[in-house]
Amino acid sequence: MKNKFFYIFNLISAVVLSALVAFIAFVDIYGVRLASAETSDEVLQDLQRDKDFNAENYPYRPELTSLEVITVAEGEGEQLFVYVYNPSMNSLYNATYIRMSPAIGENYSPQDYGLTLVSSSGVFQKYYVKNFAVKPYSQRFYDIPCIFRKFVKDIDEDCETESKNNVEQVSFQVATCFTATTLNGNVTYSKEYVDVVTITDKYCFNGIYPDGFNWYGLWLTDYETTSHNIAFSTDWDISELFQIDIEYYTQNYTIEYTESVGGNLIGDKTLTLGEMSAEPVVTTIYAKDENGNDITVTNNKDKGWFFGYEFTWKRVQTASSFVDYVTNSKDFKSVGDYELNNISNKQWVVAFAETEYKKTTVPFFFLDSACDKVTEKGVKVSNVSIMRLNFKCQGTTYNLGVVDNYQTGAIDSVFEGKDGLEHTVDRIMELLEKIFAIVLFIVFVVVVVFVLNIVLPLGKIASYILKAIKYVISLPFKIIKSVFRIGKKKDG
Repeated sequence: MKNKFFYIFNLISAVVLSALVAFIAFVDIYGVRLASAETSDEVLQDLQRDKDFNAENYPYRPELTSLEVITVAEGEGEQLFVYVYNPSMNSLYNATYIRMSPAIGENYSPQDYGLTLVSSSGVFQKYYVKNFAVKPYSQRFYDIPCIFRKFVKDIDEDCETESKNNVEQVSFQVATCFTATTLNGNVTYSKEYVDVVTITDKYCFNGIYPDGFNWYGLWLTDYETTSHNIAFSTDWDISELFQIDIEYYTQNYTIEYTESVGGNLIGDKTLTLGEMSAEPVVTTIYAKDENGNDITVTNNKDKGWFFGYEFTWKRVQTASSFVDYVTNSKDFKSVGDYELNNISNKQWVVAFAETEYKKTTVPFFFLDSACDKVTEKGVKVSNVSIMRLNFKCQGTTYNLGVVDNYQTGAIDSVFEGKDGLEHTVDRIMELLEKIFAIVLFIVFVVVVVFVLNIVLPLGKIASYILKAIKYVISLPFKIIKSVFRIGKKKDG
C-alpha cells in the first residue's frame, strides 16, 4: 500500500514538473519572462546603456499617479520594448496601452497597443509592446502621443454622475517621436518632442431615429437607428475639422421588462450584456466629401412596414449647430436641459457610428390585468477614444495624435426623433389649428358686424364698406393723375 502511494505521488510530481517546464518553454519562446516582472535589474541595466541616462532624474514620488515614457528599444525577433517611469512604484498605476504610430507625415496613423510588464526595478518598468512588429527599414519611427493606465476610483477624476459617462482608461501625454536608425549594423536612438492635441472635455451620448414598425398579429416591433456621438473640446482653437480617427468596442445588449397598457413599469428592468468585442473598431470619420460638401448620414426608414420617417444628419458639426438641429426642428422630441448643456458647452460633435435597435412588445395577462412584455435589443458602444485629428487652426492644417481617455456613455438615448405616426399626428394638429384660426376669424367678423349693426343702421355700414373699397381701388389712379399734373406744370 505504501509503495502504491509513493508511485502515485511520483506520477503527480512528474506531471506537474512537465507542465511547469512546458509553460516556461512557451513563455521563453515569446520572449516574455514573466518571473522578471516582479523585481529585476534588467530594466535598469538596459537604461544605463544610454550614457545620457541618469537615474537621479527619476525620484520616488509616492504622491504622483502619472506615468512617463523614458525611451523605447528594439529587441530580437521584431520585438519592441517601452521603458516607463512610474514615480509612485504602485502597481495600481501600471501601464496598460500605448498610442503609437510607426509612420510620420501623410501616413501618420496612431494605433493603441497593449503592454505586458516584463521587468521592474524601483520606479523603472520595462514593457513589451504586444501585436507590434519592428519594420525592416534602416530608419524606424515610434511617434507616441500618450500612454494609458486603468482608471482608479477615488484617485482619478471621473465624469459627472448625471452625465452617465465613465472613464475606463486614463491617458498621459508623451508627445515624443523616437527614431531608431541602423547604420553599419549598429542601432542608435534619438527623440524629439512633437505637437499633440489634448481632449479637455468629452461627452459620449446616443440618439435614436425611428425606422418604422412591423405588426405580427399581437406582436409589435419598433425598428430604430441608434446614432453614437461624441461631443468634445480640445486645447487647440480648431476652425475646421477634416478627419477624425476613433476607436471603440461594441457588445450586444438585451433589456427586458413588463409594463402596463398605460406604459407604467411593473417591477424592474433586466439588462443582459453580451461579450465585448475582442478587438476595437477603428474608423476614420471624414467631415466633407471631395466637393467640399458636408458628409451626411440617413437612417433606414424602410426597415419597418409602417410609419418610417427619414432623418438626415451631419457626420461632423459644431456643438452649437447640433443643438440647433435637435431643438429647433419639429422632427425631435424634447431634450433634457442637462444633456443640452453638456453638449452645447463643447466645441464639436461627431456622429461616428450607427447600430440597429429593436423593441418588441407582446401583450399578455398578469393577475387579470392586461400588460406588455417588452424586449429591447441594441448595441452598447464603450471605451471610445479619439486617436487622431486632421484640422485647420489659424489658417494652418495639422495632422496630429490625440491624448484622450477611454470613455463610455450610457445605453439610454439623449435625443429621440419622432416617428411617422407622430409626424402624421403633428400635421393633423397643425391643420386643425389653421381651421380653428379661420373659424375664429369668421366668428370675430360676425360679432363685429353684429355689434356695428346695433350701433349703426346696416345700410350705413354697407355704404362705409363700399366707400372704403372704392377708395382703395381708385387710390393708385389718383396718384398717377397727380404725377401727370405735376409734370405738366413743370413743362409750362
